[in-house]
Amino acid sequence: MPHGSLIPIPRLTGAGVYSIRLEVGQCLGYPIGDLATGFFSTSRFLVEELPMPTTTQISYSSGGGFLPTEPSALVVPDPEVYHPIWHHCTVPNVDNPKDSGSIDETKCSFVKIEDNTDIMVSWDGNLGVESCSDCCGRWFITFNGEECSDPAPIDGIVHLLNTFPVSIHHSSTLTGLCRGTQSGSFVKGRNYSVVLNVENCGNKNLNAFTGLEGVTVMFIEEWPQPRSPPPSYYWPNWNQCVENNLNSQTSGSTSAIQSCIINKQKSDTWLQVSWNGNIGLMNCSTCCMRWYLTIDGNECAYPLSIDAAIYQNLSNTLHSKQWRPGTISGLCGGPLPMSTFSTGDHVVKLYVDHCEGSNESYKVITGYQSVSRFILEEVEVPDSSCSMA
Repeated sequence: MPHGSLIPIPRLTGAGVYSIRLEVGQCLGYPIGDLATGFFSTSRFLVEELPMPTTTQISYSSGGGFLPTEPSALVVPDPEVYHPIWHHCTVPNVDNPKDSGSIDETKCSFVKIEDNTDIMVSWDGNLGVESCSDCCGRWFITFNGEECSDPAPIDGIVHLLNTFPVSIHHSSTLTGLCRGTQSGSFVKGRNYSVVLNVENCGNKNLNAFTGLEGVTVMFIEEWPQPRSPPPSYYWPNWNQCVENNLNSQTSGSTSAIQSCIINKQKSDTWLQVSWNGNIGLMNCSTCCMRWYLTIDGNECAYPLSIDAAIYQNLSNTLHSKQWRPGTISGLCGGPLPMSTFSTGDHVVKLYVDHCEGSNESYKVITGYQSVSRFILEEVEVPDSSCSMA
């Protein structure tokens, strides 16, 4: 049950060992600068072998979207066995300068297969603002033209405040679970079109740009409700916690910014924890701050911490505010090396503090004018781990 990915899901047809690596290079038409990867935080790959869905609702074309299967032709899975039901649309080089309305190239349609499921949506791509000194854009997901209202919108903010006009583009992920819109809960057998949209934040100026050069990905999956007690076979166990307009301003915290609880049902499973929301620095020229997750009061020790950092180094005369969507996500086996979490309730919390090696904390903002959410999952123990070679 993945959520959030940097690249489209490739069709690897043969069984065997595959090597996956992250590379960086120059964007077409732009000079290459001084680059850094994995600054002051943990870098991780999360790779999952995902069975093909029980229907043919998947698109690997470059045109965006696909022709959905007719409801009368759908194959209904056995309700006593978990079958992943997912949909996937990719588009390269969207390069859309629209400041308001739907980004039509991102449209991805699906037919809901089962009752009593939530719809998990994850959009990955590039969000940015062009040639502005004080501007704010809000990107959000709609279902047949309506935002999610049960429990909350799926959105992200890019807000830039600088002493002179600049252009900023960030690789971003918008993700969340949704049960329905103002029109009601999602209905089995009905066709839904999922689209990324953009609008101005309040009275700020906006010169938005979506999908600069890279590939945009829309991933959609039906998540069934957890069962208690759990069945003998694998069945998803998860929880989502949302908070709108968190707007937490702090210079490092001894108290949690946001928290969420999951009830772990089995002793031999791991926890996949993910936080998605808006993060940014305020009024600093050279600074570094780190957001991190704890489980039952401790950072993950098996395998490593789950965190993200923002570092900026500007001229002493500049004080820039740059707020953007952020995702902090990872698998955790237990509180100690080679350990696992016990069954029962586990509390996951978000904190922020200065980066390692820095003795000074700077003011940050978390959850600016958008929804902040935890998605927690209980997952089966991986058969193997990645080797960072």
